[in-house]
Amino acid sequence: MKRGILFSIATIIFVSAALTGGTGAFFSDIETSEGNTFTAGAIDLQIDNESYFNGEFRDDLSWAQKDLDGELFFNYADLRPGDEGEDTISLHPGGNDAWVCMDVTLTATDDNGLTDAESEVDNTAGPIGEGELQEHINFVWWPDDGDNVLEDDEAAGVVFSGTLADIDGLSLAFADTSGTAVFGNSPLAGSSTSYVGKAWCFGEITLDPLTQDGGDQGRNPADNDSGIECDGSGVGNESQSDSVVGTIEFRAVQSRHNPDFLCDLGSTTERIAFAPSDEDEMDEDNENELPEDELPEIPEEEPEESGMAILTIDARIALSGSSSPLSVDDFEFHVVGGTTTEMFDEVATLLPIGEYLVTQEYMGTSTFDFEPVFTGACSAATSTIDAIVVLESADDVVCEITYLET
Repeated sequence: MKRGILFSIATIIFVSAALTGGTGAFFSDIETSEGNTFTAGAIDLQIDNESYFNGEFRDDLSWAQKDLDGELFFNYADLRPGDEGEDTISLHPGGNDAWVCMDVTLTATDDNGLTDAESEVDNTAGPIGEGELQEHINFVWWPDDGDNVLEDDEAAGVVFSGTLADIDGLSLAFADTSGTAVFGNSPLAGSSTSYVGKAWCFGEITLDPLTQDGGDQGRNPADNDSGIECDGSGVGNESQSDSVVGTIEFRAVQSRHNPDFLCDLGSTTERIAFAPSDEDEMDEDNENELPEDELPEIPEEEPEESGMAILTIDARIALSGSSSPLSVDDFEFHVVGGTTTEMFDEVATLLPIGEYLVTQEYMGTSTFDFEPVFTGACSAATSTIDAIVVLESADDVVCEITYLET
């Protein structure tokens, strides 16, 4: 009786084990994902440059595509009036599409003492910051097709024309959403190459573009005219031995998830770009400045940053007689609205939209009686010596200031 019970138990145990081992016969599947990785992309803006001086290739100022590490676009130690140069920069964003900007700052404009000839026309003998060379070197910048010469279709798209002094503070948008960028409102493709030509002249520069050859990049200033004419006959002795030192910085910023990028509000234009310092203050010690209680009312509302407009000051002297005791160069111009921005005669400046006070100060020594008359986009303010201008999105307007005898 007892043996029968034990056998039954053993049988049950065996059957259970058989059932358990049989589960491997069911359908099954395994999917495995190994090595999951997050790797950040990269923007590696690289630059190359091809430089010519007086029609001759400058190997020391030229280099192939690379990250900048001490390279110089300009390094001239013995300039003479009439000297000229041309460089073409290539921009390579690398890796990802990017917004691209360029910023230029003059870091030194020194007189370096006076030569005998210079002392007859220049009494600024100080070595630091009193040089005039930057006022006599003229530049022109344009989007190029890569052949280092200015051609007729490229001349129509010149993005900067002015002196080296005007370049101080220049922030030029190669690609951003301002509507005035050199290469348009879209970012530069990561795999693209974009060319920017720049020509300079120690003297007066005149555009004399070549006929477009269909994009042939075999041209260069050594084999052809560069597309500009340089005349140094008007340069006086005041710039002898002067020197100018500057910094050129290129910026590339990712475009993905960054759809509204602007290189620098208020400092980039399609035709002529000039960026003043962040807050240029008028000379508080100038004897012609109005007393504080007589200052005109300044618009309090800061211009909106959602749109931009171009404003140009066009000043002129309209006095009787064959010669005038006044010169436009004797005046300083500012626009005031949130911050104070210095303006220059016939230099277009991109500003945020809004209402601005346009001020003008006489910095000369003449006691001649005159008054400003405002026309164009400007209307006289309460003070009568200043004006109001309202800039709306995409405006390209001129504030005309005519000085009349009283």
